[in-house]
Amino acid sequence: MKRTNAQIYQTELLLTLDYLLNYTDKDHPATQQDICKHATDFGLKYDPKATNGNDVRRQRVGECLHFLQYICYKFEDTGKIPFVIETTEAGKFYVEEKNHLNNEEIIKILAAVKNDKYTKDDDASILIEKLLDLFSNCYNRNYFKEQLELSNKAVNRYTNSANRKIWLVSKAFKQGKMIKIRWEIYDRNGKDIHVYDLWYRVYKIQEFNSRLYAILLPVSTGQFIFYQGIIFDQIQNLNIPNGRESEILLQDFDEHRDLNKLFAKTNKSDFKLYGDIDKMLEANKRPEGGKASVFSFYFHLGVQKFVEKSFKEFFSRPLDFIKCASFDVLEEKPKEETVDSLMETNKGLLIPHKLKNGERPEYGLVNVSLNIRAFKSWVLSDPHEEGFINIGDMITIVGSRFIKESLAYYYYKHLMKNKDYLKDNAKKDLLNEFQDKKQS
Repeated sequence: MKRTNAQIYQTELLLTLDYLLNYTDKDHPATQQDICKHATDFGLKYDPKATNGNDVRRQRVGECLHFLQYICYKFEDTGKIPFVIETTEAGKFYVEEKNHLNNEEIIKILAAVKNDKYTKDDDASILIEKLLDLFSNCYNRNYFKEQLELSNKAVNRYTNSANRKIWLVSKAFKQGKMIKIRWEIYDRNGKDIHVYDLWYRVYKIQEFNSRLYAILLPVSTGQFIFYQGIIFDQIQNLNIPNGRESEILLQDFDEHRDLNKLFAKTNKSDFKLYGDIDKMLEANKRPEGGKASVFSFYFHLGVQKFVEKSFKEFFSRPLDFIKCASFDVLEEKPKEETVDSLMETNKGLLIPHKLKNGERPEYGLVNVSLNIRAFKSWVLSDPHEEGFINIGDMITIVGSRFIKESLAYYYYKHLMKNKDYLKDNAKKDLLNEFQDKKQS
């Protein structure tokens, strides 16, 4: 039966929406031609070379794309349209967030279903597949499953005490109130304890490996040097005193407090390095305390899959690297150089050369800003879990100087600890040579 013009437009509109939702994201934008070819999956006719006889037309698909984007923009503030359609510089279209959820929020929902104690495993698996139908596309569906497995390995069951802390910190964050944190400081005699209850503002709450972390700023540095600076720790580790809520939470006496100015005042060294609290938090990808730094290292592409897999599992993020056959190593800049300027001006210490004709890439170059302790832990981790090789054996670190010195000291300490087990003279000579270099 011949379709009316209205029916034809309805079909093309549905085809366009189906393709956008299930086959596009920022890295896979859609063209009109892609959507027209998609029509053949439903038994409709489309031949790009034919001038007539097609069930869909590129021009009408283009109109559908612009109509859908117009609807998104028109009702953007209402939140009633369950997707956001964006365009690339080349004029291609893609869905940015389905149901207005980012990747982290989607993984949280999936983890909540998977770890619900009232839902059977089989039922949870079915529900997760249905949720993935709603939230994912054909490109990132497996990514969400992988992230769900990673997060599930570190599921943390909170006690009543931890739940109380989470509730208080969350309320302080949402209502902009100060929260009381207790410090218990031992006297110099090692016996007497001095107790101080001090006020903080909660800047952010974020999750890592299913554990909630809080970032808190002291409202005033006062006279107590021990609590100057930022608290960056798991909420369940915070020492929040017992008592009524009215004793723990207090309305901030500065109703319009600028938390970035508070950061600059109470964390002068970090503010000088990063210039902004969000940049500092971005650099400290894994909240283990300590500073972040820019690290530059390279590896042979023969071990790429091991390095990539280990990095992704350890940091919950993909490893970004550049393939090349040769490269330059820049001289490390002074310590006062900020992370921002180092990354923006020369992208780290490794600069790849363009591939020549017939040349094949041999190395993977990495310039990345990460938490120092976390990076060191990753370098010393064993990807094969066999006790014979670690990541440090697979990569070559060229910077920063601090991490190279830190790792050298680590290896030296363990070498000294086990020197009695070195039997042959060659290994003893190597140990003596290392000691001579350290003294010089």
